[in-house]
Amino acid sequence: MQDDGTTGKLVLQVDTTQTGENRDPYYKTFQDNETISEVGAPTGEATADGASTTLVSGFSDITIAFVNGTVAVGTITGTYTPGERVTYTGGEAILLKAVTGTLTLGNVTNTALNTKVITGDISGATCTASADLTSAYTMTKAFEQQSAYPYAVIVNAGNIYAAGRTLAQVYEYFKYVCQAGSGFDMYTVVSAVITILDGEEYIIAYSGYVPSKAAPLGTFAGGKYSGAQGVWIEGMASGQSYTFKDSNGVLRDPYVSITIAITNTLSGDRVSVFRTVAGEINKAIYTSHATANDTAGTTFTVQEAIAVDTPASGAIRLRKVPSLVEERITYSSWSGSVFTLTASHSGGYDGDDTAYVPFIDAEATATSIEKVVLYTADRAVLVRARRKAATAILPFETSATVTTAGLTISVIRTVDAIVT
Repeated sequence: MQDDGTTGKLVLQVDTTQTGENRDPYYKTFQDNETISEVGAPTGEATADGASTTLVSGFSDITIAFVNGTVAVGTITGTYTPGERVTYTGGEAILLKAVTGTLTLGNVTNTALNTKVITGDISGATCTASADLTSAYTMTKAFEQQSAYPYAVIVNAGNIYAAGRTLAQVYEYFKYVCQAGSGFDMYTVVSAVITILDGEEYIIAYSGYVPSKAAPLGTFAGGKYSGAQGVWIEGMASGQSYTFKDSNGVLRDPYVSITIAITNTLSGDRVSVFRTVAGEINKAIYTSHATANDTAGTTFTVQEAIAVDTPASGAIRLRKVPSLVEERITYSSWSGSVFTLTASHSGGYDGDDTAYVPFIDAEATATSIEKVVLYTADRAVLVRARRKAATAILPFETSATVTTAGLTISVIRTVDAIVT
C-alpha cells in the first residue's frame, strides 16, 4: 500500500490457496468508484479511482496441466469441471476428463490413489479410485466437429474461475512461468515417471518432441497464437486466432465460427433462414435412413454425414415422399449422421423420405435472433420473417449468402394494414 494522503495505490496478490468457488472473486478487475474493504483487523477501506490493472503474475487463473495418467474409479457422483483442482488424501491433481469408470488426471502429486475419494474443488463431484494411477502422457482433444488428436499439455485459459483470458494474456503468462529463475512446477512424464521440472528448465512436454527453448509453450505474433508441440488450450476468450500442433507434430486448425443474425425483429416474429438451390429452398439436404426411422423415436438418422455448419441445436424438418407432408421437430444435438431430438418423431420414415435443417427456424424473443455455426463453405440462403398479430407486418423475404463473414440481415417491417 502507498498512502499519499487523499490518494494512494494498492497492490493486491491473488490468494492461490483458495479453492473451488472461493477462488472466483480473486479474478476480477476493480472498477472506478468501487469500494475495496479489508477483511479482519485492522480494518480499512479505499475507493478505486479508475479500473485496476492485473499484472501477469496475477494470471494464475490460467491452469497449465500436464497429462500424467488415468485412474479407474467407481460411480461418479456429480459432474466434474474439466480443468478444476481435485483433492484426495495425501495428494491433489487437475481433473482433465471424467467418463464412466475412468478419470484422466494431470499435475498429480501422489500416484497412490487406490480406495481414495477424489473430490472436485469447484464441482464438488466425488468418486472413489479402484486402483492407483496408470501412467500416460497424452489425451485426445478435438476442435468442434473435427477428429481428435493427442496432446500432452492441457491449458485452461481461466473460464472455470472467471472470464476466459485472451491468448495474448495466456502467452504472457507462459513467458512468466518459463522465465529464468521460475520455480513454477511442470509435471512432465519421463519413462512413465512424473518428473517435476522448474519452469526455467522446461523446453518440451515429452522426450522426442521438437524443443523450443525461447518459447517452450508456444509463440504469439500478428494476433495469432501458435502452439508448441503437444499443447492444447481451451476456455479462452471468444474471437481468438490460433493453431495448435498435436503430439504427433501435425498442425491443427479449428473451423472458423461465424454468426448468422437477423435483426430488427420483435418478440413473436417467426424467423427462418433456409439453404437454397437455384433460388429454391433445398428440402432434400438429407435422406432418411431406410430402416432406422421406421418407428417413432427420439433420434433421426440420415444416410449422409451431417454438414459441419449445421447448428449445434435447432429444428429439423422431416419430409415424406411423395406426399410432401412435413414434420418440424427440434433437436438438442447431432453427431455423425444422427440427430438427437427433443421429442419423438411420428415414425414411418424410409429411404425415400428427406430432411433439411434451416440455419434459423425459431420465434424471436428480442430485437434480433442469431445462430453461431462453423464455416465450411459459402451457402445461398432464403431469409423469411413473418408476424401475424396486432402489429402484423407484410411477409419479409430476401435472398442472401452466408460467407466467412457470416450474415446479418435487417427485417424490413412494413405494416400489414389488412390483418388486424
